[in-house]
Amino acid sequence: MLSVICILVIGEIWAAKCDTLYLYNGDKITGEVKSLDYGKLRYKTDDMGTLYIKWDKIKSIYTCQFLEVVTKDGTIHYAHVRPSREAGMVRLIIPMMVQEVDLFQIIRMTPINNSFIGRIDGAVDVGLSYTKASDVAQLNTSADATYKGRKFETGFRASLIYTQQSSKPDARKQDINLFYTHQLLRNWFVNANLTQESNSELGLRWRVLGGGEFGHEIVRDIFSSLKVSTGLYYNAEEGEDITTNSLEGAIVLSYRHYRYDSPKLDLFTSGKLYPSLTQSGRYRAQYDLQVRLEVVKDLFVGLNIYYTFDNKPRAEEASNSDWGVVTSLGYSF
Repeated sequence: MLSVICILVIGEIWAAKCDTLYLYNGDKITGEVKSLDYGKLRYKTDDMGTLYIKWDKIKSIYTCQFLEVVTKDGTIHYAHVRPSREAGMVRLIIPMMVQEVDLFQIIRMTPINNSFIGRIDGAVDVGLSYTKASDVAQLNTSADATYKGRKFETGFRASLIYTQQSSKPDARKQDINLFYTHQLLRNWFVNANLTQESNSELGLRWRVLGGGEFGHEIVRDIFSSLKVSTGLYYNAEEGEDITTNSLEGAIVLSYRHYRYDSPKLDLFTSGKLYPSLTQSGRYRAQYDLQVRLEVVKDLFVGLNIYYTFDNKPRAEEASNSDWGVVTSLGYSF
């Protein structure tokens, strides 16, 4: 315990930019490791600002900071990172021991003394379209922010699609989600979610969904992740004809992939099934595909495809499905 405390104190003293990257092209860069996730190292320097460096371009690394280091098998280490004699390898200086690790086995790194702002990632997207022939105008917006702490991450996601047309009533689809994910051993995790939804196409005025999931990250490498989880949710909802409170199961499968070669790509897709445990024969399903492609630094064009199904919608005249294809322009921070 005393050795851990000493290392933490030393990490705080050396909070200045004293980390060093050694690249395969021979460059050596002094700065400060801010984070590593999905194959992208965020690295702050005095002269060049904040750099985003592909993990496979790094030959070795030296850190004076104390880091949380996560490997592919889900093991979490708290260590300094030091160069190895072999290219592509590093030594983790863990209290009372030293462990040699392949860089490609490391999937996440976070300085434990990082600032609050430095742990936040997010994006904002806005799209607007209008066609005179159909007299249809559509506004779509989305925003998300994630805070990454030790063994957990939390944040929110929100989206709005509003459609106005002369021949039909205005349509509105809105989703707001607050989430918390806690990492367990060996790539297992637990999720807690609170979601508010509305969808006029399905006759849904509002829905509040609260609960959680237990899951496993089946595949995790430096650029991609495949997760599966199952859970339980309490569903309170009001439609045009029906107001109910029910208990639902949940089965969720999701995949995410990053590409950092130009043009940069961020792809996320998920499928969710909610069978009701208290309303006989009812089930809901949701599929989402989100693709973001960088056009200039931190500016992205986006494509979102969604499909929602409810075999017992909340209004007699409502459709049992809703789908859409949405384009947008967005900024990442």
